[in-house]
Amino acid sequence: MSDSIGFNAIVAAVAKFSPDQVENLRAALDSHDPAAAILAALNGLIGPDRRCPHCKACGAVKRGVNDGLARYRCKGCGKTFNALSGTPLSKLKMKGRWILFAQSAMRGETLKETAANCDVHIETAHRWRHRFLGTSARKTKTRKLGNTVQVDDMIERDSRKGDRGIKDRDARKRGGTKEPGGKDHVHILAAIDSAGEILFRTFPTMNTGAYTLSHALQPGVTLVSDAAKCFSSAARKMGVRHIKLNISAGKRTRGIFHIQTVNNVHGAVRVFLAQYNGIATKYLGNYLEWFRLLRVTKPSTPFDLLTTIFAGIIV
Repeated sequence: MSDSIGFNAIVAAVAKFSPDQVENLRAALDSHDPAAAILAALNGLIGPDRRCPHCKACGAVKRGVNDGLARYRCKGCGKTFNALSGTPLSKLKMKGRWILFAQSAMRGETLKETAANCDVHIETAHRWRHRFLGTSARKTKTRKLGNTVQVDDMIERDSRKGDRGIKDRDARKRGGTKEPGGKDHVHILAAIDSAGEILFRTFPTMNTGAYTLSHALQPGVTLVSDAAKCFSSAARKMGVRHIKLNISAGKRTRGIFHIQTVNNVHGAVRVFLAQYNGIATKYLGNYLEWFRLLRVTKPSTPFDLLTTIFAGIIV
């Protein structure tokens, strides 16, 4: 664990802990209690400025402990809060079983397997899955790609599983049309840079989807894609260098540039998604974040995975 991302992040953060936070962490380590360790990690997310999530004022004062989490009262607005206030993880219970949930996530288990492993109801397992993945995905807004960025899109069938109020689409038989690109499909835009960081976006069509990369690219980026017009137009609008590869004409490389890495990511994503036997489109973004967590951050322990997810609380 000493070489893992989560552990290194904790070591770096300890230097900034207040005396109270250091004491909480020491008590958790002494007890060897997973629940206490999780609570200590969460309490450590409250920085020394004790910023209020409601009014953003600093200098909140301690106001007791509730469900293992320290509470604070803001001097500005008078509201109380804890480390999870205003986040998708707020008010979730049974924190001692989150380690078991993280174990299941690292193994890629189904909801039934996760529920059995954590000894919780399947609806609780479903809630935890999307609350945790939603927390991690919050960091997507600040994630930046640099150097050389390969970009391409893949197509998946649109799924309204669980939607009881479909009004904008006729019923389809046996999964709908097999021809990609129709209204029954969604596009997944994948972008990966030279350091291996990955971004995903989902769109009904790719006509304007590529433009959303503009806020996620560092200055001086070289964008590499196939010859699709949407990428050329997006690169021109973003003002970045663009390398086009005419794949249909057999030109898969141009000097050192290619898009094989992002195509390999697409293949791995398809394998990852296939094991869950059909994912509702509204949850597709969370599953793509799950794939990114396992592939990019490579957590070596369940606690590493949890601390990486907790980083999404601070945006």
